[in-house]
Amino acid sequence: SSKVAARIRFACRALWVDSLQFEECLLRHCVAMAAVPTTKVLYMHPGLKLEALGDRGYGYVATTAIRRGEQLLEELPIAWDSGPDPDHADLSAGIEWLLRTGAVNELPGAPPPPDAAEAPAGAQTSTRERAEAVASRCAFRHQAPCADGCYVAMLFRASSRFNHSCFPNAGAYVASPAKVASAAGFAPAPMSTFAIEDISKGEEVCTCYLSDAEQLSSARSRQASLQEHWGFECDCMRCKGGRPLDRRLEGLDEAASASVDEFERRRLLTRASREYRSLFDAGAEDYHPPTNDFEATVVRLTSFRERNGLLDKANVVMQRVRREIIAAFLLGGVDGEVGRRCAAMAAALLLEEMLVTNELLPILSPVKASQYARFLGVLKNVPEKDAFSLRRDVKIDGCELWHRNALWLHDPSEAKRLNVEEGPRNMPARPVPGLPPRTGPRPVPEACCAVCIGTAIGGAGANGGAAAAAGSCGPRAGVGGRSAVCSGRRQWPRDTRWRRRCAQDEMPLLVSWPRSAAAAAASGDGGADGGGSGLSTVA
Repeated sequence: SSKVAARIRFACRALWVDSLQFEECLLRHCVAMAAVPTTKVLYMHPGLKLEALGDRGYGYVATTAIRRGEQLLEELPIAWDSGPDPDHADLSAGIEWLLRTGAVNELPGAPPPPDAAEAPAGAQTSTRERAEAVASRCAFRHQAPCADGCYVAMLFRASSRFNHSCFPNAGAYVASPAKVASAAGFAPAPMSTFAIEDISKGEEVCTCYLSDAEQLSSARSRQASLQEHWGFECDCMRCKGGRPLDRRLEGLDEAASASVDEFERRRLLTRASREYRSLFDAGAEDYHPPTNDFEATVVRLTSFRERNGLLDKANVVMQRVRREIIAAFLLGGVDGEVGRRCAAMAAALLLEEMLVTNELLPILSPVKASQYARFLGVLKNVPEKDAFSLRRDVKIDGCELWHRNALWLHDPSEAKRLNVEEGPRNMPARPVPGLPPRTGPRPVPEACCAVCIGTAIGGAGANGGAAAAAGSCGPRAGVGGRSAVCSGRRQWPRDTRWRRRCAQDEMPLLVSWPRSAAAAAASGDGGADGGGSGLSTVA
């Protein structure tokens, strides 16, 4: 027995030492991780669930019907300076964060590490290589640089789990950091994801990975971009031909070319393609890009639009030329000298862009928010005579309504800054952060601890017995000798077999149901001298 006792004492001492070492190690880990920035989910829709979707990996699925405009997710990211190169981002800071926090094993973008027993020699994927793959696919990067010319990159944990669709039912928007002095000093704001289309129960919730311009490109261009940057081929409804309006991206204006035969259509498209390549394709034989001369550039691009006026306004060729002219007008800013002088022409081109976006993209697409904000910024410098016609034309097919709703939804601070007159119409309210609001009845002071008088409470007297016999409550003594007034409402019985259903809007009192003196004496709730109180709280 002494040997057994010695072994037990030794084991207890070893466990005590191990527990101390574990606590010290845990404390050092927490102190080290306190300096590591991390993401934070501020809100997630209760109808959003992460599920395995076969070949698509994991993705969010709606467990309930979600109305257009409802907030789905709000998350605070980590952000860093990704360099001044618009085509090649510096992801070193994001890679280090993935390795230090272990998020490299959570986020999609890289295959899991192969099994050492099954993988051939030299085929092991290191953790850093997987982190590089995850950062290259999951990092969000602003489309506009900061004032110092550098771009801000961000990483999210929850928002990165949305799968892609070229016609998404969800979208997120991050305001441009152009007013920030440097990308290194950028303080990230939470990114909110909203339902931009009505989502049915059981439907997958997807966002779009492409830029604003790529979302309005042809299926061939979208597939090439997705394969190059994310390594997959999209098979969404739009890419399969489920959006008939997409034929406008490579065609002629149906109304203007109604009398043109097929041969003439092909000739016009071929000529426009050849002239377009000479303007923007460096690999073309007759490549001659626009010069740095502002007037010569605008004249050349405007002449291209006039010669190819039969092209649809949504044609990718017309889109590129229109954006180049707008960029030339607003090169010095909306309030610059050229911007003020050419405000009417720039606003007309922006209106043309908004009408195309309104027909081809989802109703509350984040693309519309930035377009409408830019249009309002230019419109303030337009003469009143021209501004009147622009305000009239922007209402065509509900274009202004949905652009205004998109701006209020995705960037309400910018909508307030631009003094947008009306708020969002027919839009659900944003969820209030914090605990959910109380939906039951309001509590009544002292109602939950009131004691009903009756023969069940130690034989309180004749008044109590009469009241109990009459099925109502009379005067009674409260706890500690204080008098209390009965609320007259039913209370939960102690025995669940006799529990009765209360009204839906009524919260039952946490006291026992009045019983007879014989039942109380049998259960021992009240003694012969009435010393028992008979209180019974509901667990």
